[in-house]
Amino acid sequence: MNFELKSKDILQLFLGDAEVSIPDNNELGINGYNISMPYLTHAEITGVGATFGINSEEIVEGNRLERMSYITQKIIQSKKETEFLNYFLDKSKIVSRYTSEFSLYTDEELSNLVSQELKAYEKYIKRILKFSNKKLVKGTHGYTILPITDNSYIVSTDDVESKIDVNYVQRLVKHIKQSLDEASYDSLVTQCRTLIEEINVYILENNMNDYKSNGDINKQNQKVKKLLNINQKSDYDKRVNEMLGGLDKIVNAIAKMRNDYSDSHGVGSRRIKINKREAKLIMNATFTYCNYITEVYVDKREKVEKDDHNN
Repeated sequence: MNFELKSKDILQLFLGDAEVSIPDNNELGINGYNISMPYLTHAEITGVGATFGINSEEIVEGNRLERMSYITQKIIQSKKETEFLNYFLDKSKIVSRYTSEFSLYTDEELSNLVSQELKAYEKYIKRILKFSNKKLVKGTHGYTILPITDNSYIVSTDDVESKIDVNYVQRLVKHIKQSLDEASYDSLVTQCRTLIEEINVYILENNMNDYKSNGDINKQNQKVKKLLNINQKSDYDKRVNEMLGGLDKIVNAIAKMRNDYSDSHGVGSRRIKINKREAKLIMNATFTYCNYITEVYVDKREKVEKDDHNN
């Protein structure tokens, strides 16, 4: 449970008792200043509780901080932390503060002001959470608090990102890592399958003029292996051959998980729960496959270019 949400510093921010710093905005000619969220009265704190189904009668008596702390405890117990964070870190609430100044700014300028203020609140919360080895993450459904991941156990994607000059592929790598951070493990499976397919298609399209993808990742894999001459050979060490054979198993397993259980299909009761450790395994296996395929492809391409130059 994310008891860090009950931190006095975070609750004081939500209560309007803590200030954050807004840096200079040269584009709008505004000097840096301090700002806080709207001050919440006792009645408004009760209203926050009511928003999340907490009756006013059950909220403890006490000062504003004590009452907000009680509400937050109930929020954590009911696992509504994301909804709670979304409630306070809501752009529409910030926009409403500028209602009287709408005529002073263009829509773009107003959007920049709101975004700047929101980022300041996010930065404040992130700084508090960091001391508990936690972080604030904004995902598809809003904000959540997650443990800070030790990225030293994530396979490097330098080969893919530096040698495959396709923006979509580079964004996919970023989204996969983000899905792990946000605990969106179903999405991670779908993205891993897509990354493998994109790497395969990139290689095939650059070597086969008439290649058209039919979405069959296993057939793509066989074509790539044939094109790059990645086959188990009698003159290879047995263990190397076993690893090469394992490439097929990696691709097949990820494709099957995506087809059967990921968020790209409605699977109902057949859905399996993917834990973080399995999600990290899937991600690292995908990166390992893509790194290897990319490196073999680039080496082959450079050899061909060198031979052509010499001839």
